[in-house]
Amino acid sequence: MVFRERGERGRGFLQPAAATGPRECERRSESFSAGVARVECLRRPANAGRVRGVVGPRAGAREVGSSGLPRLGDWHGADGEHRKWAVRCAARPICADERRYGAAPGVAAERWPAAGRSTMTTVAAERTLTDRAESINAAAYWQLLVNLTRREVKGRYSQSLLGIGWAVAQPLAMMAVFTLVFSRLGNISADGVAYPLFAYAGLVPWFFFMNSVNSGTMSLVQYRNIVTKTYFPREIIPIAQVCARLLDFAAASSVFALLLIYYRVDVTRWTALAPMLFVLLVAFTTGVTLLTSAVNVFYRDVSPVVQIVLQLWLYVTPIAYPIAKVPERWRRWIAANPLSGIIEGLRSAIVYGREPDWPLLGVSAALSATVLIGAFVLFKRLDKYFADVI
Repeated sequence: MVFRERGERGRGFLQPAAATGPRECERRSESFSAGVARVECLRRPANAGRVRGVVGPRAGAREVGSSGLPRLGDWHGADGEHRKWAVRCAARPICADERRYGAAPGVAAERWPAAGRSTMTTVAAERTLTDRAESINAAAYWQLLVNLTRREVKGRYSQSLLGIGWAVAQPLAMMAVFTLVFSRLGNISADGVAYPLFAYAGLVPWFFFMNSVNSGTMSLVQYRNIVTKTYFPREIIPIAQVCARLLDFAAASSVFALLLIYYRVDVTRWTALAPMLFVLLVAFTTGVTLLTSAVNVFYRDVSPVVQIVLQLWLYVTPIAYPIAKVPERWRRWIAANPLSGIIEGLRSAIVYGREPDWPLLGVSAALSATVLIGAFVLFKRLDKYFADVI
């Protein structure tokens, strides 16, 4: 007899798969909110077998409900074979739905009496379960993140002539437009550095943020098949979208390094701040992506709204202009944008080789941490509804 798991977090039940021989008892999968799970195959002669599923370390039981499933103590016959079903769930309540799990608190803890001759017990499988699903270690989750990231990168650049070159073409094209409009026509100076270098230094982190949020917003909907059929930390999906954009960021940064060499920009001690600023950028990007992807599951209007907001966000971020050129009455609002401190800090540390604006950077760091933590908490609260709504 083979057990398969159905359901998701907080709800699941054992269901018989295709009938097998009476001497077979294979544990395929259970996903219960419990501690230790095991399946025992109790074999009896005369082509009669019975299977008992045992879940959990403590007292307190749940009975397998109806809806096509046998109740506790029921017998089911097929071709002369008889199976007796019982599930002891010794964990906290799994599901309030009596059709899935009844409220019976006292499924007998003793072994079922054998019918006929003596009963032989064989433990078919035993495994520790986590609070929400099978115990899958961090290495397995990491491998899942790597696989989703690799799949996203391959899918994006498959059958593409430029391939990864698009990661460079986007900021270069925008740099040319900004140079023409803001530098040549708008007479906006870049405080002593070449304007193309100034603009490109802001466009590289901006495109990383924009592309990550755009693709991450629809990620849970695009992966609805695995979201509804199995449990894993769903935040891995939008995070994989952010990780996939790291390759684009690396390609665009290589061109940025060539521009630094071309314009003969010296490396200073403040350049060492760049990795810290990059961490802030990734943290804020991840937080926004988690937030938009979770809300988009419930309201599909989020995706087009995000695209409009990002178009406006570009011009309230000091990318095409230095924040010092902003009038004083508007500067505080620009400073409230977490990307302002990050982009200005990257420019100061790498392009200008000077100390960044610490108050502005502190505001960006505080807002980035707040957005990341708040988005993660909201994502985990909405996680349990994804499979039903998506």
